[in-house]
Amino acid sequence: MATESTVRTNRKPQIIIRPLDDRIPVARPEVFPSRCVGQILVKIKNDGVVQGSGSVISDYTVVTAGHVVKTANNQFRDIEWLRYVPAKNHSSEPYGRYDWEHMRAVFDGASRDWALTSLAQAAGFSTGFLGASARLPINRWRDEGHHFSHIGFPGDHRDEMWIDEDGVCTGIRGSRQLITNIDAAAGQSGGPLAIGWGASGSKVAGVLSGGPNPVEDPNIFTPGWEDAKNDTWFQWLCDHFGKRHADDRFGGCRGSLLKALSGEIVETNAMLPNYSDNTVFVEDNGPTIRRYSAQSTQSWMTPRKVFQEITANKLRGTASKRKKK
Repeated sequence: MATESTVRTNRKPQIIIRPLDDRIPVARPEVFPSRCVGQILVKIKNDGVVQGSGSVISDYTVVTAGHVVKTANNQFRDIEWLRYVPAKNHSSEPYGRYDWEHMRAVFDGASRDWALTSLAQAAGFSTGFLGASARLPINRWRDEGHHFSHIGFPGDHRDEMWIDEDGVCTGIRGSRQLITNIDAAAGQSGGPLAIGWGASGSKVAGVLSGGPNPVEDPNIFTPGWEDAKNDTWFQWLCDHFGKRHADDRFGGCRGSLLKALSGEIVETNAMLPNYSDNTVFVEDNGPTIRRYSAQSTQSWMTPRKVFQEITANKLRGTASKRKKK
């Protein structure tokens, strides 16, 4: 006779509630547009290292949160050094580290919280850079039903890039910031709030400024324009940072065709890497997959030069055979 099944009942079940985390790890941080997001490390003199996140929005310009580089009284931290590390993945830093040369930021401990950093070298030549989008009034981000992604380097998943792929603006804070249902954690501060993520037209709409810890929404983002255009990160990008370097491929700020009579929309374009610059292709984990990198090696070549070199070798080989005949 076969063994029969039996039953058991839990007469005192407990209700277990835990915060829902909508974030997932980015599978390929070295692929565009993810590689345009980086970890920011700030060493404070006679103190530790502050970690944040940021994104490249012109070849030389990184946007992040003001509290990454300033204290709540709007004073710059006593910075010993700052490094921007795009597409970091544990010990892998496929595009290296970048130093800074110029910075503008604001942090009042409340509703003003952004920073722009001009890098000493053009990270965008290697990674490409994201576009940006600004709207007035900012409640359009809520009322028009935009869907956002947020990307950054959370402290609860050290040296990894994570993303909440789908969130919306649920309210406006202090007439300057966006309240969202995005999940984020410490370490993701300054990471981009993006629209159109995953496409070549990915654009930054805001940067992470604050929220609860541990992970849970709501989280607060500072948009490109706040209650006005003046002294915002988008205005400074358009008028100054995008123009600091003559070789920056930043294309300027243009009014969108979506501009409405009730407000204004201005956007910038994303760019892929500068493939005409001296570069090297290095092997990825996959046997046939290759990624663009600015890693320094002894053999510098561009894709065009590689093709020309292969073609030249074939021609030399053909000429040599003819001589032998």
